[in-house]
Amino acid sequence: MSISGIFPALLATTDFVALDVGASHWLPNHWRPYQNEFAYVLIEPDEAACVELKKQAAALPGGLERIRVVTAALSGTGGRRTLYRTNTPTGSSLLPPRMAEDDIAIFYRYPRIDNPSYFLPLQEITLDTVTLADILASQEVSGFHMIKLDTQGTELEIALGLGDALDDTVLIQIETGDHELYESKIGLAETFAALNGRGFRLYDIKLDRDEHPLRGSADPLYSRHLFSSGGQGDPAYISRLHEVDAVFIRDPVLAVKKGDADALRRIMTAMCVYRLFGDAYQITGLGEMAGLWDTLSSARYRRDIRRAHQILRWHLDSGYRLYWENT
Repeated sequence: MSISGIFPALLATTDFVALDVGASHWLPNHWRPYQNEFAYVLIEPDEAACVELKKQAAALPGGLERIRVVTAALSGTGGRRTLYRTNTPTGSSLLPPRMAEDDIAIFYRYPRIDNPSYFLPLQEITLDTVTLADILASQEVSGFHMIKLDTQGTELEIALGLGDALDDTVLIQIETGDHELYESKIGLAETFAALNGRGFRLYDIKLDRDEHPLRGSADPLYSRHLFSSGGQGDPAYISRLHEVDAVFIRDPVLAVKKGDADALRRIMTAMCVYRLFGDAYQITGLGEMAGLWDTLSSARYRRDIRRAHQILRWHLDSGYRLYWENT
């Protein structure tokens, strides 16, 4: 049920649970306009960070009953795993960093690896992990309908660890890429294929580029000095694609074929969070044509979508940065 009223029609009878895996810095910027709208589960392995998260959650409507903070380390299968804790906390992963000077590492060494302080000193910590299916069973919610994952290489295995309950998820924001920073890291093609196979379609993508250092040079960004660029709209120089944040949304046509009106309402709600207002608007007619709701319901859903867009515009005009690319 919607609390502050942005989605009074879409969420009148449909619940919506958002899951943030790796939530140490509170909700992503683009989720924050909706922090009073949904139920949330925030998962973070760092206990100190969870204390701060609980303080923030307790100050909002519904408090810790609506916004649940879980201290846990996730994997795809659960059980004992090794955490490779890097000097820079954001680089920590269940996958070992590629530190050996093999053929791949020599070519794919990015500036952050050429700078040893990014990874080193490196700690190896054995810990107990759980799966998203375990977390779901412990939280007494119907599902995780919108998921954000950023776990340095283990995103896909964690998502698939939800098992059959992944069928209830309508949106996944996942970081993936073909860089060689970590051993056995799943790449773009595997991620796309796996999620397409589970009924998701790619709707948006943010590119993150990183530059190869010139071997033997002390300047890791030599190319930017050699090849000057122009404006942001049409640069004269780019670096190789490093990784991407991709937004996958459950195929609305599949939901229609199943006659799943709740899934369609959740899809439209999630689309609004990711600024896909036109796509959400189109689905109102799709559901009406399929007989999943009537004309009056379509009109009410469209009103919710327009309201969400108006609120986003107000935030942006007030100087907030809410685009999901900037999280």
